Amino acid sequence: TAAGDSSAGYAVVFSYVLDGLVWEELWPDTALVSTDITLEKPYWNGAFWAVSPKRTRAPGTNSYRIDDSATVTLTWTDGTLKLLGPLQRKPNLAALVHAIRQRDTALVPAELRPYGLLHANGNPAVAVIEERSGNTVSVAGRAMARMVAQQMNEWLAHAEVQRRLGTDNRGLALLIAYHEYMWELLGALTDQHVLQEPAAFGSAAPTPEGVRPLILLVTK
Repeated sequence: TAAGDSSAGYAVVFSYVLDGLVWEELWPDTALVSTDITLEKPYWNGAFWAVSPKRTRAPGTNSYRIDDSATVTLTWTDGTLKLLGPLQRKPNLAALVHAIRQRDTALVPAELRPYGLLHANGNPAVAVIEERSGNTVSVAGRAMARMVAQQMNEWLAHAEVQRRLGTDNRGLALLIAYHEYMWELLGALTDQHVLQEPAAFGSAAPTPEGVRPLILLVTK
């Protein structure tokens, strides 16, 4: 099941499903452009493209694999990324995962304590998605991901995206097109009140506790 803050629904749908599981569904059909860090590109590896008018509701996802059975995922915007800085350091995250597994607040690194990531009784205060057989959130998420990927591929087959982008690289076309498709879908879900944007997105001065709903722990 998914445990933790119930307000994490936005992060679960966006970072776990739309910006996570859907890519897994799309991958077998298309060799996506690699975003792996290399010696030639030691800091960032990806693609740039321009959109007009400027998109204002486009969160991102940073995922950190801690070990073979745990990944921490952060949903971020320009306004929250700096505050999430301590959660982007691997030693902090490894200690946090250990603290959650041990249900021991004393094991939480001092730098992460202002976020309130564990309750006083040791239960997690962040959403934890356990990807085990029959898990409700995982099964529902993968079903949603398959549906979105299928619709995306059907649209891509008729939209002539490669011609419009001026590229013969289908992986690059899919990378760009799905990001835009994903953000459009996310915007529709929030406009129709299926999802509610985290309060931290609209805050001029978000707090550590305010960004807590942006943090997910995915375990296998």
